Amino acid sequence: MSEATRVACVMGCPAKQSRSPKLHGYWIKRYNIDGDYRVAEIPPEDFPAFLADFAKNGYVGGNVTMPHKDVALAKSEPDERARNVGAANTLWIDNGRLRSTNTDVEGFIGALDANAPDWDRMTDTAVVLGAGGASRAVVFGLIERGIKTIHVVKAPTTQVSCQEVGANKIGRWQATVQACLKDGTCSEASKAMSFQVVEK
Repeated sequence: MSEATRVACVMGCPAKQSRSPKLHGYWIKRYNIDGDYRVAEIPPEDFPAFLADFAKNGYVGGNVTMPHKDVALAKSEPDERARNVGAANTLWIDNGRLRSTNTDVEGFIGALDANAPDWDRMTDTAVVLGAGGASRAVVFGLIERGIKTIHVVKAPTTQVSCQEVGANKIGRWQATVQACLKDGTCSEASKAMSFQVVEK
């Protein structure tokens, strides 16, 4: 690596289990790119400061995973997609400004289209497991594809450390949440947040 090496990272808590460095590292090596892709396991309380010094620490961009997608959105300049979804999973430096977008919608819908062709013609109801940043993108994508009723199942809110989550100590899904659109329609501006999470 040289001083000009462009460095990106996956940011989360936990993040050490991420396959992103291996995946991106393969393409960096294959195409002989002067770059590096690292893991940045950042506790939630330290994440705003990490983003404030993102460029100073040598990063040009990266991917955001749990539980940082909300803060990534709030601390960056999001594009329309990230604003509509209400979460950011991709960050990059653009002329000194921290910008963001959300690619979870395309990732989720693309996987469904590839593995279950015509899935959106077979149902108008879906169940989403989780109520975090990625699930908002899933709900947004389902709404865009015409799904009228969406049930969101949310785990109980608990405080755990990065190490505990990494050690698979999350536990079972215990709280069931019904999140349904009041009617089958929603305006473009409110699509991402047209569901309501209510713990039972």
